[in-house]
This record gives sequence, C-alpha cells and structure tokens, in this order.
Amino acid sequence: MTKIRSWLLLLGIACGLLLPTTSVYAQTQIAVDLYCSLQEEGISATDTLTLQLYDLSTWRHASGLTEGQAKKRLAAQWQEQGELQAFIAENNLPLRQQLTIKLTAEEPIALQLPRYNDRQDAAYLIVADAAVGDHRLVPLILFLPQIDPQTQAEIEQLSLTCKFKKWPDPAVPRPPQPVLKPTGTGRDPIKKLPQTGEAAGPYQLIGLLVTAFSVFLSYTFIKRKEDEK
Repeated sequence: MTKIRSWLLLLGIACGLLLPTTSVYAQTQIAVDLYCSLQEEGISATDTLTLQLYDLSTWRHASGLTEGQAKKRLAAQWQEQGELQAFIAENNLPLRQQLTIKLTAEEPIALQLPRYNDRQDAAYLIVADAAVGDHRLVPLILFLPQIDPQTQAEIEQLSLTCKFKKWPDPAVPRPPQPVLKPTGTGRDPIKKLPQTGEAAGPYQLIGLLVTAFSVFLSYTFIKRKEDEK
C-alpha cells in the first residue's frame, strides 16, 4: 500500500510539472498590430489586397538561420517572380491565416499569433497574392521571440509595417532592352609606328616630327641650289 501511494505521489508531481508547461506552449499568444496601407495615386478606398500568413517555424529551425539571414535569403528569391511561391510549395509551409485588407486603411489589423510551434519558437511569413499596379509587397518575416534591447525582456505587443516597392507588372511583358554597343573607349586612339606597328610614345612622336622637318628643310635647300644653277 505504501509503494502504491509513493507511485501515485510521484505521478501527481510529474503531472503537475508537465501539464502547466504544456498549457504554456499551447496557450501563449503574441499580439501583433499589422499596418498595411498604400497611399499612392490611383489607389481608391475600395482597393483591397489579400495577404497570406504562413508558418515558417519548421523551416526556421531546420535551416538554422537568424531572422536577418532569413530575410536576405527570401528577399533574393522575391526578386524573381514565382520563386517565392515555389519556395512556399517546396517547403510545405502551412497556411495559418488569409487576410483581406483595404489599402487605404490607417488602422492596424490585430493579429494573435501562437508564440510556439511544436514547443519551439515560432516564425511567420506574410506575403501578398498579387501586385497592386506596379507595386508589390515586400515579404514580412517575423521570428519569435522579439527582445527589447533595453530591458532584454520579451516584447508581447508587436507592430509590423508593410513595405511596398515598385515592380514591373508581371502580366505586362517588358519589351527587350536594346543592346548598346560601345562606340569607343573615351580615349584617343593609340598612334603606332608605321615601320614596326609598335605603340608610339611621346618622345618617338617628337623624333618623327623632327626627322620629317629635317627632310623638308633638306629638300627645300637642295631645290634652291638647283634653281640657282
């Protein structure tokens, strides 16, 4: 009987230690205010944009990249149309939310994101499904936790701001750019010696001019002597 009570006591202690931890992983949420507006000519109050929020947690821990390194890598893929969607498909990123926003709205979109995924720090990727004219949304990447640099405490209320960049409309083919052929080097052509074909330096050119002038004077002198006869 004493052994049974001891086992039950140990089991109760183990459950008491594990259940709160599991509850923390399952229930912890981070509040995020997403500001996403585009104030450009031609954008009306009815224009909307659909955003997809993907879970990047598994890829984050598998790659071992920091948030800054991940932004650089995905930014490089974003430069080419379709590469980012290929990245999402190849890595089977789970779609967590899909949001439709008004592009002229000044109020933020309130999000509640799980702090953990499979008991690991979560990470998220936000992309847009289309371009807005000649503007495209720069992908947003969020790694949790975000730490306050002054207090070193975790920030539980975050703000994200969308960034748009001008980009050629993928539906409109871009005309081929003409290939400009260089018309010169911007330098004077190099003069060469007629006998050897070697590049003529400044002293060699002076010597040629002196020689030519001497020949001219000699010819003129001989010509005058002949005329005097």
